[in-house]
Amino acid sequence: MKIKNILLSTLCLSLSLGALVSCGKKENSADATSIKTSTSKKTSTSTSTSKDTSTSFESSTSKDTSTSFETSTSTSTQKSTTTTKEDDEDLFDTMEFGSFPQTKVNDEQLILTLNTKAGQLPNENELNDWNDYNYKSFPDNKSFIYYIDIDLNEDGSNDYRGVYFNQYQTITSNCNHIEDYTNQDDNGYEINNVYWFKYEPIKWYSFQEDDKILLVSKYVLAASEFVNPDMSVYGDDYSTNNYELSKIRNVLNNEFYSLVFNDSEKEKILTTLVDNSLSSTCMEENQYVCNNTEDKLFLLSIAEKNKYFKEDTNCLALGTDYAKCQGIQIHTHSTDYTFWSLRTPSPKYNFRICEIEYTGKLASDLYQVYSRYLGIRPALYIDLNN
Repeated sequence: MKIKNILLSTLCLSLSLGALVSCGKKENSADATSIKTSTSKKTSTSTSTSKDTSTSFESSTSKDTSTSFETSTSTSTQKSTTTTKEDDEDLFDTMEFGSFPQTKVNDEQLILTLNTKAGQLPNENELNDWNDYNYKSFPDNKSFIYYIDIDLNEDGSNDYRGVYFNQYQTITSNCNHIEDYTNQDDNGYEINNVYWFKYEPIKWYSFQEDDKILLVSKYVLAASEFVNPDMSVYGDDYSTNNYELSKIRNVLNNEFYSLVFNDSEKEKILTTLVDNSLSSTCMEENQYVCNNTEDKLFLLSIAEKNKYFKEDTNCLALGTDYAKCQGIQIHTHSTDYTFWSLRTPSPKYNFRICEIEYTGKLASDLYQVYSRYLGIRPALYIDLNN
């Protein structure tokens, strides 16, 4: 199954040229926010804004309670059913900020309660109370994966997310639904079942710089393709690895931003000028670099990865249960680490992007923008003066 992704990258579309070289919450508290950091790396970065097309970040009700920023050093939590405490040690200072579905619910009585609240299952013709992720099957363009958020405590914020799919999520968005070309079943998630995930505070690695803090999610939170499904946005150039026009940039700054952060938290998130220039790629040439963007959330570039996560071992990341259900690829034979996406385009191909592999190493031209198994680790800046 893990070989199939490599085989598949020769299977589906595109063109190109290029040249390369490398370079050197839900914590409710008072509105007064306290931020404590322990000794950690210092550094800097940029951020961005966008519009819509859905993914596994789809939003519903957002949180309306204030959050206290607290950082801790070396506290481990078990975010995944396969994560061990040893695997889960913190490499950098951490803080909790925002809330997102993460851990799978296994309590049978709670599952029954949630299934009852969710009501009738959705289908292609009738969503009922569910929502469509807007992933479409190829080539018939049908919906097949749905979600519902439940506020079990009726306090105005989401407590659980249900996920239901009647076809498997294929490894790439431009290939037929072949049962063998999916990661969901390998990750323990099968069609025609409802899976529930608990909304939990997101744990971030934090890097303080003067009056702001860069946050990078410790865990891979979801999976998403990079490419914008509206191909008309690319014009004649057809460089689908353009971060400015990408689906993932739109999703992070719209659905994810709205869903994850309450009003108090949103006030603390800075809009940053995200550097998408050649210098951000750490390459001598890259014809696919795009315009700089102004964003609230963003993916890391190679330059930022090198600055904050200097060693390959610093780049290792585990996926949450929710991300596994979305189809991230996990190297289960030797580790539970997963792949995660950068925003840097491949220097050689206009349909590939740079990515961190399960070994923590950088891959600069292997992974297609159509790949739906790419793990997402968002980054953002918060304002210490707010």
